[in-house]
Amino acid sequence: MYTKAKWLYIFLLISLLMGAGCTLSFPSGGEPAPGEDKNPGATLAAPGYDIAWLLETARDQWGQVPRHFLRDPIYPGSLPAPEDVLDSANATGSWHQAYSSRQWQTVTMGIYTGPGAEPAFWQAIAGFLDQQGVAWDTFDHTELGDIMSRFDAVWFGGGFSSQYRTGITHHHLLRDFVREGGTFIGICAGAYYAASTMHWQGGTTDYPLKLLEGAATGPLDAVSWGESTTVQLTENHPANQNTGTEVGVYYMDGPYFTWQEARGVQTLATYATNQQPAVITFPYGRGRALLIGPHPEMGYDQQTGEFTTDGSHSAQWGWLRNLVTYSLCY
Repeated sequence: MYTKAKWLYIFLLISLLMGAGCTLSFPSGGEPAPGEDKNPGATLAAPGYDIAWLLETARDQWGQVPRHFLRDPIYPGSLPAPEDVLDSANATGSWHQAYSSRQWQTVTMGIYTGPGAEPAFWQAIAGFLDQQGVAWDTFDHTELGDIMSRFDAVWFGGGFSSQYRTGITHHHLLRDFVREGGTFIGICAGAYYAASTMHWQGGTTDYPLKLLEGAATGPLDAVSWGESTTVQLTENHPANQNTGTEVGVYYMDGPYFTWQEARGVQTLATYATNQQPAVITFPYGRGRALLIGPHPEMGYDQQTGEFTTDGSHSAQWGWLRNLVTYSLCY
């Protein structure tokens, strides 16, 4: 009798939780493959916040939902009421726009400044984040063990990918960060670093981070270091909203990307010179990577002959915000 009563109690408890909009999941064992979530964990809605209803409605209306809800459904004080999100999204016609401003207010980002990172590039990223009002801090190769507790996203900017490869010893800590829900943003050298293989001027080098099971190849034949080049934006993609069909960005020997059987890779922009992917994003575990070949964070002052880091002189900070917002949300 005691056993039957106990199981009845458990059944009623589970029914109550599921009826309240909770999602229960259980460990499945085994190591997750890239792009897979081994165990997203039980997600319990905060009081009065019907996550199940919100996700179902969002999927019905827009086909996608911000993965931040899936990653951190309990986020005290940061999430607006579901009705406000839906009303805002209906008004703009875009879940991406409705959620992006709220998301930027709640994240903390890390900028890598260790071996391989060039100051001008990471300073441009810092200026961009300051303009967006985002909390950020720097970290180096000795602090990778702390990034999971400190940051929602990490940036690896331009510089020298070979020093990223050799100067960083605990690459698995970055993989763990992304697999557990973090966002990795790599620009130029940082994008080379994230691929499993680098093709450079006819040579091939294996890279250890391996977020992208594919290759980063450079430099482009038709564009020289420091020149402006055109990238064509993938039409009707949320990451390219209100940006037009193409943008001019500065190029400093960054890669284009190729992959085989990589699940969920989306091309956000292609180089006009060779029609190869210039910007891609893809899931990795519970997180996401955004890899950018050119430099939307940088501008160029033709009068002084110097690159700028303050968003001026044709830097594409508006488009960069869209790219990062999409990678944070989905």
